Order: sequence, then C-alpha cells, then structure tokens
Amino acid sequence: MSNQAIIWIDDYGISSKRLYYEMEQPKLYRTLDLDKDYPEAITIDVKKRLIFWMNTGDGLERSINLPYIERIDIRGEPKTKKIVETNIVRPVGLAIDTRQKKVYWMDGLNFHSTLNSIGYDGTNRIILREYLPYINELISMDIFSNYLYFTDKINSTIQRININNAVKKVDTLISVPNGPPTWIKIVNPMSMFWGEFFVFSFEEM
Repeated sequence: MSNQAIIWIDDYGISSKRLYYEMEQPKLYRTLDLDKDYPEAITIDVKKRLIFWMNTGDGLERSINLPYIERIDIRGEPKTKKIVETNIVRPVGLAIDTRQKKVYWMDGLNFHSTLNSIGYDGTNRIILREYLPYINELISMDIFSNYLYFTDKINSTIQRININNAVKKVDTLISVPNGPPTWIKIVNPMSMFWGEFFVFSFEEM
C-alpha cells in the first residue's frame, strides 16, 4: 500500500504524489504552458507506466488554441510524444484499451461527432464511427471488454458502442433520472495491478 500514488493534471502540469508520504513533494512529469495548453482528460496504463492526456484547445483567452493528445512515458525520466496533433478539432473524451494498446477519443466537429482510435505509438489511426450526435462539451469515457461507454449530458444517459463490431451501433445503456451524468468508470477487479511499481489512481483537476 505504501507505493500507491495519485496522478493529477492541472493548468500548470502533470504530477504525482505517493500516498502515506505527507512530507514528500509531488513529482512533476510535465510542465504545461498557460498560453498554449488547456488540459482536460487524463488516463493511465498502469502496467506500461504510460500517461495519456488531452489538450482541448478551448482557452479563448489564450494566444494559441491547438488541440492534441499526448503520451508520457514515466519509466525513468519522463518522455513525451504527441500522438494526435492533426485533423483534431474539438476533443471531448478520452479512454484507452490496455489490452489492444489503443487510445480512443471523441471529436465534436461543427455538425456531428466522430469516434476515433490510434495505437499507443501514434500509428494506425482509424475513424471508427462518424455522424454521432453532436457533442460540444466534455464527456467521460471508459472501456470494458468490447465496449466503449460514454456519458451523454444532453440526453442524460450513459451510452455504449461495440468497438470491435463492424456495425458500431450506439446503445443507450442507462437513463439517468436525477440529472446528467458527469463521470463514468468501469471497475474490473481482475485487471488491478499489484506489482513492484506504483499502483496508480488519478484525479482530474
């Protein structure tokens, strides 16, 4: 338990801090630029020790607004690589498939949204589904088995889509009666990693 850590992202950077070490200073993996970066989603592959995060480019008050998705390898000294920085307009959600080593994101375009995937290394980019309902605000996404789950605030539902099926049909899984859902996390106890290194959890800040 002493090696558990929290990873978070804020306007100034991506950092982690080990739990139960109150006097220990947080470790900074990546410094962010207030003029260029607008961080939103973050997700982690614990076994591979990889962080993925999304810059939405939403800061209208900032000088440069270019969205991108970046990978940070935290094995040893942190190494960063932008894996998506072209043909990305309005990223609104981010998730990873640790088994297939793929990153998924939803892009809210002017009149519709698309579901996209790319390999951890930035290759094999695919548009999985076009003409999804228009989404103009951040959503929460997660993957379990063959399905990608995401929140739909406008319709107050949780949707899912089979990412390994050619039909790519979107199904309404849950209608949330008490207001729009804001976050979703699929918990699979069998996938927990208890090894030599940190057991990471994260907070979005």
